[in-house]
Amino acid sequence: MLACFWELCRWELARTFAARERGRRLLAFLVMPLLLFAISAPIIPAESVALLLPTGFGVFVLILFPFAALSSLLASAVAGERERGTLEVWLLAPVPDWMLALAKVVPYWLVGLLYDAALVSAATGVAALAGQPVPLRGLLLSLVFAASGSLTVMALQVSISAWAESTAVAQQFVVLLLLLPGLAAFAIEPVTRFLFRSLDSFPFFSFSLGAVSIMLLSIFIVLRAVRRDRLVLRCSQASNRSTRTRR
Repeated sequence: MLACFWELCRWELARTFAARERGRRLLAFLVMPLLLFAISAPIIPAESVALLLPTGFGVFVLILFPFAALSSLLASAVAGERERGTLEVWLLAPVPDWMLALAKVVPYWLVGLLYDAALVSAATGVAALAGQPVPLRGLLLSLVFAASGSLTVMALQVSISAWAESTAVAQQFVVLLLLLPGLAAFAIEPVTRFLFRSLDSFPFFSFSLGAVSIMLLSIFIVLRAVRRDRLVLRCSQASNRSTRTRR
C-alpha cells in the first residue's frame, strides 16, 4: 500500500517538472526570489533581508511564492485528471481514499518546503556575509508557520479542484486563496513580538493553536472532497450533461 502511495506521489512530482513545463517551472522558482530581492533592495539593505523573514512579511512571502508557482498544477490536480480522462485509472489505485487525497497534496507541499528552504538559505547567507546577526530561532519558527500555512492553502486548492467541473473553474479561486497568506502576515505579528521579547507570550501559544487548527481543518476538507464516491458521482453527472448537450 505504501509502495502504491509512493508511486502516486512520484507521478505528481513528475507532473511538476514534466519535460514540456520544466523550463517554465524552474524559471518561476528562480525568478521569484530575484524579484523579491530586486524590489526590496532600494528600500531595505540586502543584509537586512534575513531579519524580515521572522516577521509577518516573511511568512507572507514563504507561503505566497511556492503557492503562486504551483497554483496551476494544484488547480488541475483533480479537475485535470477528469479532463484528460485519467481520473478513472487514478481512482483504481489500491489505496484508501485518504491516501489518494494526500497524494495530491503532499508532493506539492514538499516542493514548496524545498523552495522556502532555498529562499531562507539565500537570505541568511547574504546576512552572514554582511556580518549581520541571523535570528535562527525566528527563522525556524517562521518556516514552521509557513509550512502549516502552505499546507492549508494547497489542501484548499486541491479541494476546489475536486469540486470544480474544469481546471479553468478551479483557477478562478486562486486569487481568493492568495489572500490567505496576507491574513497570515497580519496574524504573525504577535509571534514576531514573542520571538524578540518573551518566551512565555500568550499570543504565540494562541497563534500556534489557531494555525494547527486551521491546518487540520483544511486536511479534513480535502479528505472529504477527494473521495471515490464523490468523484465518480461528479464524473457521471458531467457525462450526462455532455450527452444532453450533444443531443
